Amino acid sequence: MTLAPQMQFLKFVVIGLLLGCGSFGQLAQLSSSGPAVATGVALVDAGEFSVLAAYQNLDKLPGFHLQAEQAITTENGETSTLTVTRTQDAAGNRHTTSSAGDDVLHEDYVIDGQTYAFNRQYDGWVVGPTTVEALDGPHRWLLQMGVVPVEAGRETLEARSATRYRLNYLLPKLAEAQGQADLPKISGTLWVDDETGALLKSDIQIVESGQARQKYTITVTQIGQIAPLQAPTPVVSPGGIAAATATAQAWSTLQTGINYQGRRVEFELVPVDASQQANNATAEMHLLLRNLPPELLQAPEPAPFLTQLGARLQLSIPQNNLSVASTNFTVENTNPAERSITVTYLFNADLAAFNHVELILANAGNPVIAPVPVAGR
Repeated sequence: MTLAPQMQFLKFVVIGLLLGCGSFGQLAQLSSSGPAVATGVALVDAGEFSVLAAYQNLDKLPGFHLQAEQAITTENGETSTLTVTRTQDAAGNRHTTSSAGDDVLHEDYVIDGQTYAFNRQYDGWVVGPTTVEALDGPHRWLLQMGVVPVEAGRETLEARSATRYRLNYLLPKLAEAQGQADLPKISGTLWVDDETGALLKSDIQIVESGQARQKYTITVTQIGQIAPLQAPTPVVSPGGIAAATATAQAWSTLQTGINYQGRRVEFELVPVDASQQANNATAEMHLLLRNLPPELLQAPEPAPFLTQLGARLQLSIPQNNLSVASTNFTVENTNPAERSITVTYLFNADLAAFNHVELILANAGNPVIAPVPVAGR
């Protein structure tokens, strides 16, 4: 089943947070072991109600604000919270943020099908493709695990009539009949809009070893009250950044480093440009390395350091969804006085008519990605 782009927040709330938990591996293993025999427990027929459809039906609302929270408490009592918010107007344009505590992890707009993601490195909004993700029924999992929504009355939420569903969790009863005990217990309530079938609210709690360990909530408000969303400004184009910083002097250098011979070597990396000779299948990327340790500049020291650096480099062509590793390098210049090296790394890639490519430097944490102008474009 394919979800609309507007539903990408569920990856944070359901896939990564529910199915990624170790205790749910126990549930999956139990549920796949085959039907229980003579348990005396009958599975409840969910009828035509679909929790997954209730999430998808959010797009039928005339604009809304959504806040989803996941809180996980460890055995020592520490709680971490992930929050996802989404504001969507009547035309389906949306603004989404995800944060852990006070740290914003990701923020983007989707306006008229175009994505604008905030990039801290560029301190601006970068234009990118809209991603459509296929999630094969994260809420179908509720039924597969014996978690069945059962109608439990009606309420008025946001001045709208809604049906309340209680989650009836059958799996612990089946597990007990099979001689297994102390499985996580799921309880919760869902509220679904009677007019559109959209989920307006959910509150799910998971109890392990008698203690509440995980809680997931979704609240939808401001239905029909969201003003039309506009694209954020200023918008930063990676190609424009590359064109405006085509020289080493103009570039905002990347402060980075790699582990080399048992120690951390910090330096400045300046992507100057990329080029390709006619009728040549090899692309060249010209880099300037500055503020290097003096001992690295003494022959033949640079060679093994540059070899190790090259093993971490990739040339990416986003338009072709292509990324290739460096195959070799050539030292163009070594300047001990300025503690710098100018080096050309080679890649088996066709730059075609692209005006910029990207340099990816793999790090122990997140990779460093920088646009690199193609010379002469």
